[in-house]
Amino acid sequence: MANRKQPERWESLMLAGAMATAGTLFAFDKLGSLVHTGLLSFATILHAGPLLLIVAGISLMVADQNLGAVANDGRSKRSL
Repeated sequence: MANRKQPERWESLMLAGAMATAGTLFAFDKLGSLVHTGLLSFATILHAGPLLLIVAGISLMVADQNLGAVANDGRSKRSL
C-alpha cells in the first residue's frame, strides 16, 4: 500500500521516462566529442600496459586470498 506522500505510480513512470529521454538525448549530443577525445592509440596502450598488468595481478591476488578465506570458513562450519 502506497504512503500518501508517495507519488502515484504513473507519475513515477512518467518522471523516469522523462529522465531517461533527457539523459539519452544528452548522451547522444556529447557522444561524438567523447569518442573523439577517448580514442586510445597503440602507443598509449603500450605505455599503460605494464601498469594494467600490475593492477590485474594485484586484483587476482586479492581475489585468491578472499576465495581462500571463504573456503576456510565453509570448512570450519561443516566440521561443527
